Amino acid sequence: MATKARKRVHPMPKLGWKDQIVYWIAMILTGGFSILGGYIVLLRQDYIAFSDPAVIARTKGQGNLYFIWLLLWCLVVFILILAGLYRRRIPIWGRSDIKYGPPAYPRVYPIFTKNKPKHWVSPKELHRDKRMKLIVAVLLIISFFVCAVLFPLSFYGRAVLCNDGSITVYNAHNQEIHHYLKNEILSVELDTYYSSSRRGGRWHIHFKIRTTDSKSYNFAAHSFDGTDIQQLQTMLYIKDRLFKDLIFISGTENLQKVVWDQYSRTEEKALLYQLFDLTP
Repeated sequence: MATKARKRVHPMPKLGWKDQIVYWIAMILTGGFSILGGYIVLLRQDYIAFSDPAVIARTKGQGNLYFIWLLLWCLVVFILILAGLYRRRIPIWGRSDIKYGPPAYPRVYPIFTKNKPKHWVSPKELHRDKRMKLIVAVLLIISFFVCAVLFPLSFYGRAVLCNDGSITVYNAHNQEIHHYLKNEILSVELDTYYSSSRRGGRWHIHFKIRTTDSKSYNFAAHSFDGTDIQQLQTMLYIKDRLFKDLIFISGTENLQKVVWDQYSRTEEKALLYQLFDLTP
């Protein structure tokens, strides 16, 4: 007896241009923000700190990393869109030239299709499917609002060094929580240090300022406003004028490594060695 030939079920058809645009906009927004969001925060932190003309340097403070949660949320949503919807070719409005569903295609219909063809599904499976979708949607919405609330709090936490030698500390709500006058500065150390990263470490310089209440605040060269040369010039001002009687220098044995990593130009190198009371 001849057997009846099976009808071939094709993969989902290519997405229409409207669906492509929606998915690409969503992926660019979420994927792009998960990559560039940190730079946006950094620029905002600098703007807030240096909007006060008396501030000459800033360093990290309370809540500076709160922005990471929104970046992670965007990354998760990007992956869900890319792997869960776009690559599976789940249509949103669909194409007018395609008849979705069996027998030619899987039982997947455009999201905004009205009067979708019904097929029997056990009440238990239907309930489980609806419950899972509801849980995912609620988790995404609640987590987004939590991350969105935390995000702007990453702008404000900081400790700033002012041109009169005082240090002011702010919390994540931009409220001043400590203020140290110049006579409350116990010592100022100019030192070299090494910071490691996935791409390899680099040598830097910084001021390590200790206060009378045993707190310590580190102001690296990149904590100062301006170009590399302007940063070094400001550090010279701090060393030679602002804290002349409190300064002590260490880490000179690593200065050549700092030059290799940070200051290869002749003028930068000269300022660096002048800062450490050495000759190139």
